Amino acid sequence: PAQPVTQGSDVTLSCRTKGTLSGQSISFYKDNVLLKTGTISHMTLHQVSKLEEGAYNCEVGGVGNSPSSWLTVKATEDLRPPSLVVSPDSSQFAEYENLTLTCVGANGIIGHWSVKRFTTFTKILSSCGVRWGTPTSQGYKKLTLRSPVLPVTAGDNVTLSCKATSPYGPALFYKDGYHLQTSQTGHMNLYRVTKADEGVYKCEISGREESPPSQLLVRAFRSAVSVYTVIRWILVPFPYLVSTLLTLYKVKGVRQRLCTWHNSKTKFSHLTKPPISHPSMFH
Repeated sequence: PAQPVTQGSDVTLSCRTKGTLSGQSISFYKDNVLLKTGTISHMTLHQVSKLEEGAYNCEVGGVGNSPSSWLTVKATEDLRPPSLVVSPDSSQFAEYENLTLTCVGANGIIGHWSVKRFTTFTKILSSCGVRWGTPTSQGYKKLTLRSPVLPVTAGDNVTLSCKATSPYGPALFYKDGYHLQTSQTGHMNLYRVTKADEGVYKCEISGREESPPSQLLVRAFRSAVSVYTVIRWILVPFPYLVSTLLTLYKVKGVRQRLCTWHNSKTKFSHLTKPPISHPSMFH
């Protein structure tokens, strides 16, 4: 490739000549070290990293060697692992409600992925379709608490919703068994959440129905500023700082020399000043 390739991508190297390469021995080298020999005129490097950087060339038996080409790998700033997106964002759902699961990576939706389920009841990790839909020990609930299924970031706003199959009345929200708020709308907002908001939440309507508990997890806020940005903030003004300090040092030295010269001149003038002649007392 003529341009730097992105870390994690696949790169194909091709060896070409003016004639045909059918049946001829083709070898690929990196930094003069043999990588592969065969009759195939191309070689693929999968999920390249900085380790694949170097000078590549190929050799065709009976023809000669190609010039070396340098492969540059550009590191990606965002190498976060893929995350699961649940829509609607809730850990509890009503029966027959639609649920969409999406696997999202740093560059968008990932093409090849699979979903596995791990329940707190069976403690078994299963693939899609294996024992899915088996009723849990809690069974069907008429009331559910809508809360984020994945950890939220500190500083985010979170809305908890009490959903019922039929309207009952005001909803009571609890955290770790303690009553927090009574809502006529069935919603409770948590503003700028912190680690102190972590806990087990549930809701209740009219003292008759109670939702299953849901745990809210809060992860620490991660700044989007990269290490390279911080280093740039430090290094860019550094030459100006050094220049300013040197200028101040020079000005200070000039002032000191001027003061020393002025003091020396004053002393010299004092020493060479002629004595004052007093008028004679005799006439």
